[in-house]
Amino acid sequence: MAARRIGEHSRAWWEPDGGWGRANAGLVADQGHGLQVDTLFDLAHAQHMRDSLTLAQPGVAIDTVVSTHADRGPDAPRN
Repeated sequence: MAARRIGEHSRAWWEPDGGWGRANAGLVADQGHGLQVDTLFDLAHAQHMRDSLTLAQPGVAIDTVVSTHADRGPDAPRN
């Protein structure tokens, strides 16, 4: 599992097996602000990804998360 650099201010999350709920997420950062695109399916994987993205982009605060799909990840509000 790794945050791979895909540009000066962006990282893609990469898990070799790309299993359900553990792929296609990432971070876009600029001027100290971070936009996390999607999250992973369970809390443990989501926290590991966020910690890794934070380490990969020092000085960037992930202050916005955008979900591109309707299925519920660990960041979804619960009723």
